[in-house]
Amino acid sequence: MSLIKLFGNIKLRNIQRYCTALQVVKPSEISSKNTDLLEQTNSDDIRYLATKFPRVITSHLMTVRELTFSVKEEMGFDKEGTKALLLAVPKVFMMNKDSLNERFNYVHNLMKFSHDKILQNPQILNTRLSRIESRHKFLKLLHRDQFDEKLPRYVSLENIYSGTDDEFVTQVCESTIETYDNFLKTL
Repeated sequence: MSLIKLFGNIKLRNIQRYCTALQVVKPSEISSKNTDLLEQTNSDDIRYLATKFPRVITSHLMTVRELTFSVKEEMGFDKEGTKALLLAVPKVFMMNKDSLNERFNYVHNLMKFSHDKILQNPQILNTRLSRIESRHKFLKLLHRDQFDEKLPRYVSLENIYSGTDDEFVTQVCESTIETYDNFLKTL
């Protein structure tokens, strides 16, 4: 699938003007670069990726292939899940594979979030592991690590990665920032 066919020469030049990563790559080179990843997406999705995060399309083929393999085989996402992850957080396909696997393993295996929950909040894979760990351990310390939405005092996955520490501590943990700071010193 060629980007020239998707966009046309004039549209592609306009996109290249705004996306610096595409400025150094010839359109004919892009079409053959990441075909494995692009085969899963339709032309609208590729347009979206080209404008939102063009580095995924223009990056080195082995990097994207390795991460796609990791997401599918090591993490256990299916084709639809991989595509959803690509469109929601394309930066994941440019990360260090080991770092991505560590984040996924912590969230999926230790915190016991399902693949579906991770796909509903894919930004968690873009969050530093130290932030995820420290917030999870603090919730555990306070006996607030309740991740079942059917039970009271439920903490969503979004609460783990979003917001400032102050918001997390006061609104989610119902504690003080001083307590959290003292906790962080013990890690």
